[in-house]
Amino acid sequence: MKPTAIIALSALALACHIGPQASDIEVAHEPGGARTKITAWSGTVFDGELLAVADTGLLVLRGRQVSYMPYAQTSTLTTPMITLTVATRPPSPADRARLRLMSRFPQGLTSDLEARLLAALHQRAVVVLAP
Repeated sequence: MKPTAIIALSALALACHIGPQASDIEVAHEPGGARTKITAWSGTVFDGELLAVADTGLLVLRGRQVSYMPYAQTSTLTTPMITLTVATRPPSPADRARLRLMSRFPQGLTSDLEARLLAALHQRAVVVLAP
């Protein structure tokens, strides 16, 4: 095969699109984590930005307040790409991993980073949402 034909075929192959792109993911259009709606057992709805996902609950930014919502108090979680019912059990490890990918801090929030975030927001401690 001629070198020009190989180059042309290579260029054509590189121009093809296979699989998802960042533009296909809603949270990739703006900085920060996914907008999250948390419905508590009581029916109260909390909206905020998903900051981090823990094994026991979610850390969200509501307005300018860092808040924590335990799964035990949660009925449903809704993000741009995932809706989970957690009324009977916490999200599975696979679902938590998917949620982490949409959060602002997918690697988690270290105590130092949490302290810096709270200081930046003039907040003394994380507010636990317990409706």
